[in-house]
Amino acid sequence: MAKFVGTTRATVSEMVKRLEAKGYLERKSSGEDKRSVILCTTLRGEKILAYDPIAPLVSAIAMVELGAPNFRDTLRKVLDRLGTAQHRHHADSCRQCIFLSETSLAAAESTCRFFRAAITKEEIDLLCFNFERRGGRIRS
Repeated sequence: MAKFVGTTRATVSEMVKRLEAKGYLERKSSGEDKRSVILCTTLRGEKILAYDPIAPLVSAIAMVELGAPNFRDTLRKVLDRLGTAQHRHHADSCRQCIFLSETSLAAAESTCRFFRAAITKEEIDLLCFNFERRGGRIRS
C-alpha cells in the first residue's frame, strides 16, 4: 500500500490507525492469506468520500496523464507554495525532512525519528505527510 500511495510504510500505518480510530475504515481478515488484512471503508467513510472536494482534482490529474515523477515534482511545488503562503505543514520526501536520521551517507537504511521506524533506501524519496523541512529555502 505504501508504494501505491507513494509514501513510507510508517506513514501509511499511522494513517490507517487514525482512519480506523475515527470510524472511516475497518480491517477484515483476508481469506486467502492469514498475514494480510483487507481495509474497507465503513458507511461513515463512504459518506465522507461522497463529498470529497479532492475527487474532481484527482480526476482532472488522471485525464492529463502526467508521468508519476512529473506529477510528484509538480505536487511538491504546489504543496511548497501552499505551505509557504499559509504557513502550514505540507508533504515532501524523507530526504528533505528534519526527522530523517542517517548513520552514514552510504547507509542502506535510515531512521525516521518521528515514527521511530526504519526507512529503507527505496522509501527515502517517497512522500511523507508528517514532513518538516530541514533548514534552507523552498525550491521553486
